[in-house]
Amino acid sequence: METSIKATALETLDMGIDYRISAASQQGGTALDDHEMHRMGKSKNSSSNYQGLENGGLADMFWSCIWTFIGFGYIIASLSEMASIAPTDGGQYHWVSEFSSPRYQKFLSYITGWMSVLAWQSGTASGSFLTGTIIQGLISVRNPDYDVKGCKALYLCS
Repeated sequence: METSIKATALETLDMGIDYRISAASQQGGTALDDHEMHRMGKSKNSSSNYQGLENGGLADMFWSCIWTFIGFGYIIASLSEMASIAPTDGGQYHWVSEFSSPRYQKFLSYITGWMSVLAWQSGTASGSFLTGTIIQGLISVRNPDYDVKGCKALYLCS
């Protein structure tokens, strides 16, 4: 089994790697960028560490936020309008029954109710899986030899 190389800035001094004068730190990289890139057989092509911005860039992130805000604005406006017209404890399945044609009321209301139940269940399951993944991340930071696998996150929170 190959051991992974994860180290803090203090450990890099112990390993003999001077991170203060490396090309990566001059380009805005982290302490072990040069060492890790060399270990993986890659060269650093970008001067930034914002890997989430590679595909669309900052403009894409900005406009995605704007369009998401506008889209959710329409959803909020329509839900608030339905709530003011027909206040009910039933929620979406009751509104579907009330606002759809009489021919499809029962079927669409039934489908909407079950979709809500499945959304609640998957939301609960994904919260537990996220907790297990965070615990795995904390373990791998503390113990570099820890083997991170997706199935272990399920075992941690089940």
